[in-house]
Amino acid sequence: MIKELCIQHIPSLQQLAAVDRLEVCSHLEVGGLTPQLSLVEQCLKTNKQVMVMIRPRASSFCYTTQEQAAMLSLIDDLTKTKVTGIVVGCLTKDNKVDEMFLTKIATAKKQLSLTFHMAFDQLSHTCQEQLIACASRYGIDRILTHGSDNLCDDIEQNIPRLRHLIALGKRCGVTIMPGGGVTQQNIAFLAQQLPTNEFHGTKIS
Repeated sequence: MIKELCIQHIPSLQQLAAVDRLEVCSHLEVGGLTPQLSLVEQCLKTNKQVMVMIRPRASSFCYTTQEQAAMLSLIDDLTKTKVTGIVVGCLTKDNKVDEMFLTKIATAKKQLSLTFHMAFDQLSHTCQEQLIACASRYGIDRILTHGSDNLCDDIEQNIPRLRHLIALGKRCGVTIMPGGGVTQQNIAFLAQQLPTNEFHGTKIS
């Protein structure tokens, strides 16, 4: 099982020992924004896999031309480092995947792994399944999802939907990674219920 710990500061040695990968961000209170590069550099010294959130602001996942340019520039900078990958989500104003921008991200990321983050949960079920089907076209390695657009829902309530998404992902070659409410207390149960080997959370260790 791969445990991905979402952090906005260097975790304790105990936390590090219990996880395999770090997702580095800032401002978790708004779902995570792009972190300072100094934090990324510190995280690289832990010898864990490091994923970097690319999200310049809170609110919507629909970005202006200027914001997109800045995001692509940062991604290019990260390709010159030892980070494992990036975490990005991009939607249009009508809550569909921004395919044009996602195509640019796929080109800019080069060798970096790509996680499409929980902007996924803002999509309709039809759009979610279309993105899973097209994941390889965009170089998406995994999709982070709560299984619901309401993070207040207990993730255990979303097991049927998560199972369905995981099955689709396996057919299309993309990992569906449950997150949002995965904790030390429920991860063993979730791992029994969900046929996936990657889990994400801020309280996973």
